[in-house]
Amino acid sequence: RVWHTELGGSRAFAVLYRFESGVSALAGLSLAVGLALARALNRHAASPVALKWPNDLVFGAQKLGGVLVEVQGDMDGPALAVVGVGLNLRLSPARLVAIDQPVIDLAGLGGAVDRNQLLADCLTELHGVLATFRAAGFAALRDDWMALDAYRELPVRLLRGELESIFGTVAGVDVDGALLLRD
Repeated sequence: RVWHTELGGSRAFAVLYRFESGVSALAGLSLAVGLALARALNRHAASPVALKWPNDLVFGAQKLGGVLVEVQGDMDGPALAVVGVGLNLRLSPARLVAIDQPVIDLAGLGGAVDRNQLLADCLTELHGVLATFRAAGFAALRDDWMALDAYRELPVRLLRGELESIFGTVAGVDVDGALLLRD
């Protein structure tokens, strides 16, 4: 998918993190990042921002932002993660219509914040959440993530490829961040 941005309407940034524990210990990293961003956004939004597994920030069924994590390194040795973030702040009506899925921006949630202050809040939350993640993994953040889960106990259809669908009810995530689905 394409991330649509426009001058002043979005906040997109990337941060490089180093992990000594290796790629094998990074399960749930994108969920931890989402949690940090939701905490930062909820300081400024009049309506609560929630999380959609595995990497979206949402209000109801509308996407407010997303996370993309690229990892390289050894399974058990040093690893690098580039955390990319895109947030809708104040998109023009033409841009909102051009996007091929339901979207919302922070302004639509009643949030008015300086772009630089929002970035500072995001980075502060990322620092704290990733310190916990480094020390104890996603398991230490799981309950907080599930408290913001937009789809918990809702029926969903998971697409596996183009031909297979799995229907069930979202039952949260496990200690590694894997989606739990009751079928």
